[in-house]
Amino acid sequence: MSTTQRNRASEERKKERTREFSRVMYRKIQTELEMLDPRARKGQEYDTIKELRSKIGDIDEVYTNVDRTNEAVLDMETLQLTSKLTAETARNLELGSSAAFNIHDFISGVRKYLVSASDDGRIRSSDPDSQDVSLTAGIKILGIENTKWCARPPSGSFMIGPMDVEYHLRKQRQYTKRERQVTGPASKVGTIEMSDVKKDNNKMTHLIHEIYELLVQQDATQDSPLGLIEFSFNPLSFSQTVENLFYISFLVRDGKAGIMLDEEDVPSIYYIKLPDDPEERQKVLNEVKTLPTNQMIFDLDMETYEGLLEEFDLQGTTPVIRHREPIASAAAPTSGQWYG
Repeated sequence: MSTTQRNRASEERKKERTREFSRVMYRKIQTELEMLDPRARKGQEYDTIKELRSKIGDIDEVYTNVDRTNEAVLDMETLQLTSKLTAETARNLELGSSAAFNIHDFISGVRKYLVSASDDGRIRSSDPDSQDVSLTAGIKILGIENTKWCARPPSGSFMIGPMDVEYHLRKQRQYTKRERQVTGPASKVGTIEMSDVKKDNNKMTHLIHEIYELLVQQDATQDSPLGLIEFSFNPLSFSQTVENLFYISFLVRDGKAGIMLDEEDVPSIYYIKLPDDPEERQKVLNEVKTLPTNQMIFDLDMETYEGLLEEFDLQGTTPVIRHREPIASAAAPTSGQWYG
């Protein structure tokens, strides 16, 4: 074996002995810490804190030789146990209730310190017989010594906001009193009776029959029909023109009239002659209803109405279907207010 190999083997043996020593020391420290555990839980030994502090120093010293994971794990476990015992000791330590820390002994020690500080020549009392004066003078020295360990910047947690505080006053909402609008005398809406409905139905039936009679008088047959626009349009009233077309639709539906388009695709109207005999008349009506029919929809607005009147030169003429004067309803209200 060469010298280099022997040196390497010697170093490995030395490192192994160091590692073994580190493991032994860690286990020894852990055993001693476990012995301190009961005292830490009771909080009756003030020297426990000093012993824990010394154990931390021992752990740091052993850690200087740690170079492997196994020893590092032992170091971590030992530090964790030390931290746990320190927390338990601090939590269970109570001033005045522990034999290791007696508040009266502490005050007595402070008193002796104040007397010795005043007698040490740093502060001399003008009245050597007055011990209170010496104690008062020594408190200043104690405060100076305490400042070294407790001095810290003042906390700002007591501040609640800026020095210049602007208070916002709550605005009072102004409510305006509602004023009732002055209206005219109220009128009651008249009720509609069944007789009124029957009267209106009879009136519509009469107008439909009147229009049919006009077609017969004008001899508006299928061979010589009348222009639908000239026959139904009322130059004096747009609304009555719409009503006339509405009434004509009933004649077409019942088979009493027909609508056709001439050569220029202009609608024309003619009547269908019915027999005088009621049975024959009903037979003809039934036959007419079986014939194929085409639906026709009229779309009429004011602009179209005026344009057709001008196109067919109906302005100022007398309507074929008589003009009906509007009848004021007796139930119409006389004011804008309704009640029932």
